[in-house]
Amino acid sequence: MNNSPDTSSSPSRKPSDLIGKLDLRLLTAEQVEHIDELLAGVGEDGEVHLFVQKSELRYRATASKLTEGKV
Repeated sequence: MNNSPDTSSSPSRKPSDLIGKLDLRLLTAEQVEHIDELLAGVGEDGEVHLFVQKSELRYRATASKLTEGKV
């Protein structure tokens, strides 16, 4: 009996595996992966800003910590 999980229908977690299925016009697979890493790194209350500077995509990640308590 095979106890390994069935991954035949589970979605891929790698953006590069999905890039062929997407109709991306501006982003590369590497940029999508980098943005995903930034989003994972900033936590629940962080921000990732995307902007174009001199015709190149730039990103900035900022982690923020909300203060507890009532305002």
